[in-house]
Amino acid sequence: MSHSLLFDLIKKYDNITIFGHVFPDGDCYGSQIGLKDAIKATFPQKQVFAIGSGFV
Repeated sequence: MSHSLLFDLIKKYDNITIFGHVFPDGDCYGSQIGLKDAIKATFPQKQVFAIGSGFV
């Protein structure tokens, strides 16, 4: 997926949910929170959630 396509998709929606994989590790947490923070910094009006299952 190109950066411009991803950017266009983010602009299209008001609510964005970022899912992690099952039994996430530190990389998963860091990637989710980093992406969430980047989206919120670029689009402060967006509702962004980082969720998943099996969090330890």
